[in-house]
Amino acid sequence: MTLPRASTVSLLVAAAENDVIGDDGRIPWRLPADMRRFAAMTAGHAVVMGRVTYETHLGGPSAGTPPASVIPVSVDENALDNAGTGGPYNHVRQAPADGTILAGNADKTNGIFITAGGAPIYVSNWENIGGARASTSVDQTAIDNADTVGVFSHLRAKPADNTLVQSFGTGHIFVIAGGAPLEVTSLANIGSPAQAPTPVDQVALDKAGTGGFYNHLNFKPADGTIFESFNTGKVYQVTGGVPTLNCSASQTFLYIDQYALDKAGTGGFYNHLKPLPKPAPAPCPKPTPTDTNPPL
Repeated sequence: MTLPRASTVSLLVAAAENDVIGDDGRIPWRLPADMRRFAAMTAGHAVVMGRVTYETHLGGPSAGTPPASVIPVSVDENALDNAGTGGPYNHVRQAPADGTILAGNADKTNGIFITAGGAPIYVSNWENIGGARASTSVDQTAIDNADTVGVFSHLRAKPADNTLVQSFGTGHIFVIAGGAPLEVTSLANIGSPAQAPTPVDQVALDKAGTGGFYNHLNFKPADGTIFESFNTGKVYQVTGGVPTLNCSASQTFLYIDQYALDKAGTGGFYNHLKPLPKPAPAPCPKPTPTDTNPPL
């Protein structure tokens, strides 16, 4: 009988002079050369390590940096600055596609987000969006500073107007207006858009605007938001969460469901708007007809 070939198991340890190997789940030093040496020594071999080591130091979901063995590809900065603007720049998006899963490194807290309308929407539990899936590790700073300036402009702070999201837990669909999710009882009531809704965590909708990870949605539309009831053609401007008829505003193409206006402030999904003013304002005057055939 031929005995199996013996395997060599090597133990690699990075330790300080006082034998410290970690501090509160992290390596208490940052030595790029040491990480490169680790990559060179382990390349081509099976590596056994603890989950925390993988996740926090070697490119796992909460590392916030690529694995030490990954060499970044150099690209033209102009291609990034002009991403999505047309022509040859359309091979890179300005912001991640809807449904992209991001894992942020927030001081060892593995924050998971799903992108909708260019913004990262927090996922409190994988099951709330249908189960775990592959994610891309990113720097939490990029998420926290989304839509500020320069390199942070490739994520929005809030989803773009007209973004459709769907609560995976309830099946309800919402259209984003002024950063807030407004209930849509039927897609026909907002013009039957072709866009597929992005599944989001209902918890993120319920806790919108309450702080931290939940601040990538507003609970009510931002002041000054203008939208139009697709059913009636009436245009409204939001102030303090109250939609008020605006006769001077032009058509916006940001359509909302009239039912959401009628039920505003009545509870549950309809609390993302306050009730319409009472008594109802006078209807907008009809436009003066223009004589297209003036007398000679």
